[in-house]
Amino acid sequence: MKSTRWRYGVAGTVLLIAIGGGALGLKQMQREPAVTVPEFDTAQAFPQVEQALQNAISKVRQAPRSGRTWGHLGMLAMAHNFQSQAVTCFARTAELLPNQFQWPYYLAILEETSDMSAALQWYEQAERLAPRYAPLRMRRARLLMRLNRLDDAEQDLRVAAHEESDSPYPYIALGRLELARGNLGAAREHCEIAVRNGSWSRDAHLELARIWNRLGHASDAYREQQEAARLPAVAEDLPDPVLQDVEDLELTGRRTSRQADEAIRKGDLNTAVKFLQQVIRERPDLSRPRLNLGQVLQFQGKTAEAVEVFQEAVREFPQEALAQFSLGTALEMSGQRMAAAEAYRAALRLKPDYADASFGLGSLLREDHDYPGSVAALRQAVSANPGFAPAHVILGLCLDDLGSTDEGIAEIRLAVKLAPQDREAKRQLERLLKKTNTGPHDTNSSK
Repeated sequence: MKSTRWRYGVAGTVLLIAIGGGALGLKQMQREPAVTVPEFDTAQAFPQVEQALQNAISKVRQAPRSGRTWGHLGMLAMAHNFQSQAVTCFARTAELLPNQFQWPYYLAILEETSDMSAALQWYEQAERLAPRYAPLRMRRARLLMRLNRLDDAEQDLRVAAHEESDSPYPYIALGRLELARGNLGAAREHCEIAVRNGSWSRDAHLELARIWNRLGHASDAYREQQEAARLPAVAEDLPDPVLQDVEDLELTGRRTSRQADEAIRKGDLNTAVKFLQQVIRERPDLSRPRLNLGQVLQFQGKTAEAVEVFQEAVREFPQEALAQFSLGTALEMSGQRMAAAEAYRAALRLKPDYADASFGLGSLLREDHDYPGSVAALRQAVSANPGFAPAHVILGLCLDDLGSTDEGIAEIRLAVKLAPQDREAKRQLERLLKKTNTGPHDTNSSK
């Protein structure tokens, strides 16, 4: 009897445990929120992007309370411009992982384009978690400047400058801020620091040139513009490792393009060529990687290879004026003058106000002694870009070739005024002035 009661007791205990566990499990199931994964329209997406998104969505459904899986899906969405879906994913991730600053940071970046007030709230949340992260401060400062909250923006930029004291970028931003205030002296000081920190930064030289122009120092502005012209035109910003984590997930060629830009900025042109060739394989539908590759090869002195790349670009993108112009420059460098002139004309048919193409054509025609054709092309160049000093010089020389020396002097005088450090312009002006028995002391005078 005792044994039977014991058995019943054990059975009852087991039953109670089972029932209790079942009830607890049911309660757990009732509390588990329904998983609502955002929908993605991948009809126009690359197959590799669609597959990556499907894999990430599957993992979210398998582990709906995992911040890591939601975060990964959001990063994939952000990397491929599914912005609203990324916002949904990051908002969920921020709930599940409230002590990690990157999720509100990503949300702030995404919201900037549609809801600046929400973006500022997310930036504030991210800043509380990572107050010393300079890229965050830089981004929020730019947003605050758009809202004309210059004092608040300055606070963020000074934190960024303190954390990244060797970088030019916080000082470029401070220079722009002071320029917005009208404080030209302070703007110049910041941009001079930027140039010292980053002599390789095209943006730093251009900003300083802009300030020198505003201050009325044309020669200093020209010097900085010349420095900028020697540097590659690549995207510049303070390195952002957290945002880089998103960019590393990008599967459509943008990441490789950025790596190519970075290699160009560092002067590592061989590496840049490899990256650009990879981008062309991944994205044959894009013109810019081909044009960048041709320009790098041209800069390396590999003119024949550059011509081949530009010819391919023209075949693939016949409506791209820059492709025609780039082919013209490479053909001219390789000595194929007639073909170069035709490429310049093709560029102008696509873009009649293309000053560089008009200048290239006008210069070639003058060398071929087609002075009327040269004058017409060069007048087109200076009409499209009145500040194009070299075009004014060649136009002046061509007018002199036609016997209109006084008109030529007027054009070259204007070039000297636009670019006072251009020694060749001054030399040609002095030569024409002597030719007309006008003293060299009139070099900088207006006619």
